[in-house]
Amino acid sequence: MKFLRLKVFLIILSVLFIAAPGKADTLRLSQPEQLAAPLSLTPYLQVMEDSLHLYYLGAIESHPQWFRPYNRFQSHHPRSTYWLKMEIATDNLWQPESLALAFENISLVDLYFSHSNEPYQHQQAGIFRPASAISPDDSRTFFSFRLQAGKHYTIFLKVLHEKGYKPELLFKLQQKEGYLRTLQRKILSDSLTFGALIIFLLYTLLSWIVSRFRPYGWLSLMIAGTALYSLSMNGYFIDLCFPEHPATGWLFNLPFIQIAFLAVFLLMMDFWQIKTAAPKLYKYGMAGMYLMIAFAIAKNIMLAVTNDYRLGNILVACSFPIPGFFFAYAIWHCWNHLNHAQRFLAYGIILFGVSAIAVITVVMVMHEQAITINPYISNFTVLIVVLLFSIGLKEELRQSEIKRNASLQRLALLQKLQNDSLEKKVAERTEQLVARNARIETLINELHHRVKNNLQLLYSLNQLQLPIVLDSKAQDILKSNISKIKAMILVNQKLYQFDDISSVNLKEFIEELSAYSERIYDTKGTVRTSLSLPDDITMDASHILSFGLIVAELLTNAYKYAFANTQEPLIRMSITPITEHTIQFVFSDNGPGMPAGRENVSMGVPLIKDLSRQLNATVEIRNDNGLMYTFTLAV
Repeated sequence: MKFLRLKVFLIILSVLFIAAPGKADTLRLSQPEQLAAPLSLTPYLQVMEDSLHLYYLGAIESHPQWFRPYNRFQSHHPRSTYWLKMEIATDNLWQPESLALAFENISLVDLYFSHSNEPYQHQQAGIFRPASAISPDDSRTFFSFRLQAGKHYTIFLKVLHEKGYKPELLFKLQQKEGYLRTLQRKILSDSLTFGALIIFLLYTLLSWIVSRFRPYGWLSLMIAGTALYSLSMNGYFIDLCFPEHPATGWLFNLPFIQIAFLAVFLLMMDFWQIKTAAPKLYKYGMAGMYLMIAFAIAKNIMLAVTNDYRLGNILVACSFPIPGFFFAYAIWHCWNHLNHAQRFLAYGIILFGVSAIAVITVVMVMHEQAITINPYISNFTVLIVVLLFSIGLKEELRQSEIKRNASLQRLALLQKLQNDSLEKKVAERTEQLVARNARIETLINELHHRVKNNLQLLYSLNQLQLPIVLDSKAQDILKSNISKIKAMILVNQKLYQFDDISSVNLKEFIEELSAYSERIYDTKGTVRTSLSLPDDITMDASHILSFGLIVAELLTNAYKYAFANTQEPLIRMSITPITEHTIQFVFSDNGPGMPAGRENVSMGVPLIKDLSRQLNATVEIRNDNGLMYTFTLAV
């Protein structure tokens, strides 16, 4: 019984001792060298938790018994308002200079400091604080102020954290100049890393634009997601895009890294051609991808509503084994089918997975302190992964180029063989055509000679009969037939004495036909012939025979009927071009003309008109001071 009483008494004493207000040390400053390096303020802080957010500075200041030394303080709720108090004393040797009161990863911090009975000076900071509420000399992660020599200062810090994590009340005091140098070194390091990512991003984008090789596009998306994640985790993205709404900007952290993760997944699916190489794995992978996208959207909506980043990180850590297992199974399943270039991607995926595990582990162990470490892990990993991916993609393109060149060489060889075969067939066909043309030419020549011989035979027979025919009318008929046959012979000669048998020169043809008619009918040379014929007019071979018969008939009629009682008989023939393919042929004599009613009695005029119709020519006959025939026809 005595032992039980003693035990209860000791417990009561312990409770009273813990509940008793404690007092932290006062920070005494005499030389600026004390703050050349960051000085932790933990030993000098007293803490009070306001879980209901009820108190204000006046109430806190008037109840110092509510505070406990930091090393004896236990927080109850992460979203409570925490009041911190500390005392700073400067001696008379202290030289006033700007100091930086720095902290990390706290949503909202209010600073109140004063000496003696002076009013408290109020400054605001915090990673969720709008930029317009922060003093120009301060930033989201530090306050800037001056301490005068020989003064005693009371400082209050009001801390409100909104991420669901217990706030790390780790405040440090340092000379502002030294703190800014450290901050500048960090910014320079971040800039160099981000610059390297931008160079890789531009390289992969240009490679994708030039080559149209789709994996370069997914690699660009991965680099962009990682670079944006790094910018967001370090606060640069918020300062650039959401300076007045930093809490909104902070929501982009996870989506950016999820975009990078999705890009790696699509890069693997595309570069390894899983859709054709492993259709079932591709089906499961796409289903898992859509599931992860839906999960990411739901998680981001939850973060936007609750601001519970701790829960969000826990959900990410719990969901990681699903894609991690898929990547591991895909590497194991496809490894034996991967070529040398594709295995570089496998190395990069393995490294990417290891870095993801490291990031999640750091987050689970260090909580919000991981914010200062994870960007470096992700950036370093991505630089190495991009190098591996780039080597793999470059090797794949080189292999594709080698295969393409080999295919082009095979195609060129096939084309050469085809050309040789075609040339051989063309040569054989040419020989056949040459032989056939020679045979046709022989047949045409034979036909020509037969026609020529037949016409010559008719001509000779008529010439032999001419002396023995005593009747004058019969002689005239026979001479007319001989003239027509001669016209046919001339046409035959003109067509086949040259290689080009498609047309006949009209001037030469008419001159020869006129000369022959003169030898038959005008043996004494009493009739003068006047010709006005251009040198370059030709007529198609299909029309020349009809035209020749017309000219022969006109000459025969003129010699027979026009000059019986005519002094100085004259025959005129002229050709005048009308258009490029039309001429006017005029034949006239200076005889007495044709008596009225004689046009249809003899055979001459109806024959001339019939032949004109065959030529599609128009003919006009004038009977005035001799006969004049005007023909308009095509050549």
